[in-house]
Amino acid sequence: MEDERAKAAAAAAEQETRARAVAGAPTFDALYGVLEGFGNVRGGHREYSAQELINRIQTLRVGRSDMSSITNTYGIRDKVQELVHREQRHGQE
Repeated sequence: MEDERAKAAAAAAEQETRARAVAGAPTFDALYGVLEGFGNVRGGHREYSAQELINRIQTLRVGRSDMSSITNTYGIRDKVQELVHREQRHGQE
């Protein structure tokens, strides 16, 4: 029982650490580096490689997909949305 609690606590701490890393990425390049550091990311229905996530984000950035193609595990979708909005604002200046 105690071993299960320790594992759950470690998993929660890892989740929080990864979410903070995603939230702290100031640019797409930084986010790509964070994702590469994770290796694979377990989404709601499947596991994604870092490269697959990066490809999905790049496809979204050029307008060939939408936000629903990005998992929100660790807040990735929210971060991508933030960076896309920032990119669009800077493009209009």
